[in-house]
Amino acid sequence: MAKGTEMLWTTLAIIIVLVLIGIVIIYIIVTGSKIATTGGDKEQCLSSIRAQAAVNLLSPGTAVNLRCTTEQVKSDETDATKQKGVLASSMARCWEEFGEGKVKLFQIQTGSYCVVCSHIEFTKPQKLDHFMQYLMENAAPGKSVSYYSYLFNVEGTPQLVNQYRLNPISNQDTLDVSHPVAVMYVAEKKVDATGGGKGPALAALAGVAAAGVVLISGGTAIPALIAAGASGGAVGFVLTPYLVNQDFKSAVVLWPYDTISQLQCNRLEGKAGPLDFVT
Repeated sequence: MAKGTEMLWTTLAIIIVLVLIGIVIIYIIVTGSKIATTGGDKEQCLSSIRAQAAVNLLSPGTAVNLRCTTEQVKSDETDATKQKGVLASSMARCWEEFGEGKVKLFQIQTGSYCVVCSHIEFTKPQKLDHFMQYLMENAAPGKSVSYYSYLFNVEGTPQLVNQYRLNPISNQDTLDVSHPVAVMYVAEKKVDATGGGKGPALAALAGVAAAGVVLISGGTAIPALIAAGASGGAVGFVLTPYLVNQDFKSAVVLWPYDTISQLQCNRLEGKAGPLDFVT
């Protein structure tokens, strides 16, 4: 009888171990699948952008054949630094998907274009001070450079961080994320030969702002713009690298989702599917 009981417990132990091993294997497969899918989606998006650009440039009324969607993010993160990371990683993803501003996808003669890459909502928003400094001091995912260097297309240096810290204007570098935020890729025609002028969308951003503040300039980069919005908090953030030998200007923009219309641009968004023009 004792021997039978011992065999029973041994059998149960083996079954439990096998079940646990099965759970671990399933977890690894599912996690790996999600990682592969995320990477694949990003590559498919960029491939479709290049294919579309090779066939025809997009403008209102043209067929949109992009395998890109608007990322829907609802974050329960409560730490301010980690919330900055959510925004920064979405900005880097958006910039990478659209060819780092080097792929001419839109018919810029017809106006400005705003692509909603991500719709981000924080359930417990915090006060996000010194966002530019975060971009300077943290590496972009999968890159060997900081967010700042990657998004600005310039080399980041300790001197820039010091310049930022010593600049009293840096105290106005605060993001209000109490309302949903749109991470957008913006493309429009260059206003002047140097690329320094604002096109309609970025000009509208500065015009909507109660105050526009240039924080810092590095190398050939066009400075970031922190714009204080109608709510009184600084809610607009623009990174516009200066890319030579191009007739268009591109930017990564953080802007309150509910007021995108104020930027006066042709808007593409994919709320429940691939990106398309929003009318």
